[in-house]
Amino acid sequence: MASNDENMQKLERALTEAHRARQAPLLGQGWAEQVMQDVRHAAPQAESKDGVEYLVWRTAAIAATIALIVTVSMAASSWTPSNEGMRLLTEEFETAPLFFD
Repeated sequence: MASNDENMQKLERALTEAHRARQAPLLGQGWAEQVMQDVRHAAPQAESKDGVEYLVWRTAAIAATIALIVTVSMAASSWTPSNEGMRLLTEEFETAPLFFD
């Protein structure tokens, strides 16, 4: 058991020394810009050349918004509180059995 711990400590020291001894890569001034250019060229284009994808998603968003507005306005216009409806609702609550009696 003690030899295993010693071996682990030796390995840890050797790895630490190797990490400290390594040299930093020599990078030129335009290295970061060149990497970013390579990334931009390698990445797929976000928008197609004719803009069809953009048009489809924009149209879908507008259609969903219109559908939501129409649904809410229809629900709001069909709900009209009336005395008759309120009377039926209060009668239902008055005649309902109590569960906590």
